Amino acid sequence: MNESYKIISSSILFWFSQKKWFVYSILISVFLLNLATPVGLSVPAYHSLIILLLVFMLVTFEPIPFPAIALLTLVLQVVLGVAPPNVVASSLMNDAVLFVMGSLMFAIAIVHQGLDIRLAKFIIKIFGKSKRMFLAGLMTISAILSSFLGDFRGHSVAGYMPIRTEIDPLPAMTEMSFYGKVGVPVIQGMNKPLLIAEWTPSTEMREGQFGAQVPVSKNFFDPELLIVPLVAFDRQGGRLGYGGGFYDRTLEKLKMKKPVLAVGFAYSCQEIEQVPLEMTDQSLDFVITEKAVLDLRSQP
Repeated sequence: MNESYKIISSSILFWFSQKKWFVYSILISVFLLNLATPVGLSVPAYHSLIILLLVFMLVTFEPIPFPAIALLTLVLQVVLGVAPPNVVASSLMNDAVLFVMGSLMFAIAIVHQGLDIRLAKFIIKIFGKSKRMFLAGLMTISAILSSFLGDFRGHSVAGYMPIRTEIDPLPAMTEMSFYGKVGVPVIQGMNKPLLIAEWTPSTEMREGQFGAQVPVSKNFFDPELLIVPLVAFDRQGGRLGYGGGFYDRTLEKLKMKKPVLAVGFAYSCQEIEQVPLEMTDQSLDFVITEKAVLDLRSQP
């Protein structure tokens, strides 16, 4: 009985740590709803302001996905008497709403046809190598990673918290967290594989080994795709890491359970002719650079 109580309590505490701002936002909104309506405001107008404040808090702290926030806004308009159901429903057919929906559908079509990568390559070719253009290229490589991961929406993905000069995958990881489970590595000790802990943009983090950030509350899982930082790579799938062997042991362990894709994330200048490999080294399936997405699975 005590063990069951501990499990339930820990589950509730973990949920609250992940969704605390959702709870805070709801409590603040309920508190404001129970106050007297300010002089000069109608009840529907006052309720509209409360909904606006609630949406602002939810969008700022992101305790729940944006689509859920949008649906919650529609429901609250009806429940709180801001507008009747037929008016709320008809607002979805507004020209501005249809324009945004059409734009998103067009963007999905571009990604599906691979035109996003072609556009990215074209932009890099134009930009050149100046400092300003380098920053533009840095933004572009994040866009390429996001477009690549778009094919894996709904699948579990492991990224990493960047340290030193590593490329930052967080923008792409943030986008993926709206569609499926995303995690970050946690070091268990030398000569041990990494564990992947669930992560969202609102996850509370602390400093772990080697200065990398790790979640305070850890919910471990096995990802289907692993984004891997590196020092150098070659066209045969070879990867040169930092010497700890953490990712090699992790990939070996994961592949014993199920198929896993290893995706290197690097600058094109990190490519070398041949990486010196050991028997325990694991190959990369893809490498994403600011210039291209390299499919290495068919390489000898």
